[in-house]
Amino acid sequence: MSHLPARVHTEAGPGLRLVRNEVDEYGGYAPSPAFYERPLEAPDELAARQAAEARSYLDQVRSGRNLRFPWTDMDRVIGPLLPGWLVFVGGRAKAGKTTLLRELLTAWVEIGRTVVFVGTETEAPVLRLSWAAVRLGIPVEDALDPECPPALYDRLMADVRLQTTGDLAYRAIFAEAGKATLADLTYWIEYARKAEAHALIFDHLGQLSLQGGDRWAQVGDAIHELKRQAVAARLTLVAGAQLTQGEGGSFLGEHEVPGNKSWAGSAEVQRTADVAIQAWRPFKFGVNAKQKREARDDAAKVEDLLQHNTMAIRVSAHRYRNSAMNKCLRLHVEHDQITSYVPRY
Repeated sequence: MSHLPARVHTEAGPGLRLVRNEVDEYGGYAPSPAFYERPLEAPDELAARQAAEARSYLDQVRSGRNLRFPWTDMDRVIGPLLPGWLVFVGGRAKAGKTTLLRELLTAWVEIGRTVVFVGTETEAPVLRLSWAAVRLGIPVEDALDPECPPALYDRLMADVRLQTTGDLAYRAIFAEAGKATLADLTYWIEYARKAEAHALIFDHLGQLSLQGGDRWAQVGDAIHELKRQAVAARLTLVAGAQLTQGEGGSFLGEHEVPGNKSWAGSAEVQRTADVAIQAWRPFKFGVNAKQKREARDDAAKVEDLLQHNTMAIRVSAHRYRNSAMNKCLRLHVEHDQITSYVPRY
């Protein structure tokens, strides 16, 4: 008996359709029938389709619907974020995921884009109040303090009124998905599509509720579904995601450069994302292994080794720019506002 499975080629319109019989002699391995029944494009058809896709890509870049990171270094490295793209912002505890996502909202709304911001941990009124604080240059923790001074309270409420009237009410849309089910997220994707939004921001997927079974397999399925819906809605979907506290659970690992395996629980983030960035609180430049050991042994304070008011960023995935992969940079963070930080490492 032959060691090769039987195959039959049949004409199917202008392209070939490859059909395989049910007998497989590759040690019982049998890919799905759909794999063998998909059309095989002729070279000229393949070239024509790829030319159309290239034109579509350039049209999107030039159309004005693409979005960009508002910080010079990140924009130079990552480039435009296109409609239909799924962008992940991963962060460790207290790394500043929400701050970064909120800053994207601010920057994109300021240039006239429409953005829907969905909180999975925070109610919409609190999101609005937090955004008012950022817009006024007030620390968010002060704005949310029960003993907020009356003068400060009046300024915050004046900005909230401004957010909810006129043009701004249609460009900065806040929502909440407390249960964070896939159905909830799907609802807001459809809402964003009908609102002709340029971007939908989820903060964040770590709270995604799933029904039984293998959680991380279901997370992977949910990520694929979100990507499919982003493409169908023609909007840029930005989602916060959790990072583990360091490779192998190492002490102080949360302050080290994360690797591709740092995405909590699901490799699908790395595989499916059009762009994925990882954020963490970094050590100062020049901190050595001896100093880290001393901190581990309580002979030195961890806080003394950290570069304060700083967020470090690593690009772990990019759809088209191989040159962006593994690039690291730092951003300056103060009063919940982010600005470019020139030195890179």
